[in-house]
Amino acid sequence: MTITILAAAVAVALLVGSFLVNRWRAPRVLIYQGRVLEERLGNSPIVSRLDLLRAVNAHGLTSLGDVEYAVLEGNGWIRVISREQAFSR
Repeated sequence: MTITILAAAVAVALLVGSFLVNRWRAPRVLIYQGRVLEERLGNSPIVSRLDLLRAVNAHGLTSLGDVEYAVLEGNGWIRVISREQAFSR
């Protein structure tokens, strides 16, 4: 019983710690003006080129050329700003 409680406490501590680390990670630009910044993508263990393409498609865009910025947020989400959005402001 003691081992089970200890294991549960360790699991909760790891989850909370992981959440806090990811929450405070600085945003990182992964696509700029339609070009994937490979050097930044290579350092990211949680984002692949396929993840980027899926995020671009999820935002209704069909080409990387339509992307002004794609930013990996501290929470792990990828925010995509189209060229149209960037220039309409």
